[in-house]
Amino acid sequence: MTRDTIPHRVLRMAAERPSTIAYQAKVNGRWQPTTWKTYADQIRTAARALIALGMPRGGKVSILGFNRPEWVIMDHAAMMAGGCPAGIYTTCSADEVQYIVHHSESLVVLVENADQLAKVKARREQLPLLKWIVMMRGG
Repeated sequence: MTRDTIPHRVLRMAAERPSTIAYQAKVNGRWQPTTWKTYADQIRTAARALIALGMPRGGKVSILGFNRPEWVIMDHAAMMAGGCPAGIYTTCSADEVQYIVHHSESLVVLVENADQLAKVKARREQLPLLKWIVMMRGG
């Protein structure tokens, strides 16, 4: 049986169409294109970072951030590293964040900014499995 996962599809697109635009993001008021090759490289780099942290195969990763390229990159990176991502809305309260992180058994929480970090820190004592909290770039 062949593997047909989201990360494998991104890697296949990077191999087949490396210079084709995968997505565009607005940076300083201007749309900036990102190619499939660059997108795959971003995911690989983030997956390696999760592995370097010590996240084991099957480890859970919560992502507490806005909808933006970094969110999707980290979602795909968690899968590429053999983990399972769980998204959390930035509108969730500290109690809701604690519930999702605890219920998902997340070892890692990726946070958007200081406001989101504060929600995790406020309930840190109730998250015995949580090992790492990482602030996303630009947060």
